[in-house]
Amino acid sequence: MGKERIAETDLSRAQFFSYLYKKGLEIGTDVVGKFIDSYKEFSGSSEWTKLTAANELTEVPKLFIRKTKGIVVVPFQTGKIKAFLANCPDDHFLMHFDAGRLILQCPICQKAFYLGNSGQEGEGISGLVELPVRVADGYLSVMLSA
Repeated sequence: MGKERIAETDLSRAQFFSYLYKKGLEIGTDVVGKFIDSYKEFSGSSEWTKLTAANELTEVPKLFIRKTKGIVVVPFQTGKIKAFLANCPDDHFLMHFDAGRLILQCPICQKAFYLGNSGQEGEGISGLVELPVRVADGYLSVMLSA
């Protein structure tokens, strides 16, 4: 049904080359698209992704979802802001954020990370992947790989 079938007698030389050209473009575009996607994945290409307006940050950690990735932003009393991937370092599954207890917990392996006590910079967060953070044009952004 979906395949095009042309009898040899119905095909002129111009039609034959036109058909070859169209099929070549179709297949070539598909192959090049897959190559570009693979390159993006393995080259580590990344870009700044806006999370929130800088003036909306509070002293409480917050979870954001961007580009199918979880990002937890942790403000410290020292004035620093850090961001971490909210994916389990072991099984890469998106962790659950319990805002009341300030805990990130993996629903698969039950590994937990305590985000509270922000006066002690980094306590309980070791093991999570830290992301570069910047505040520009009034927005907090993180560097995410494509």
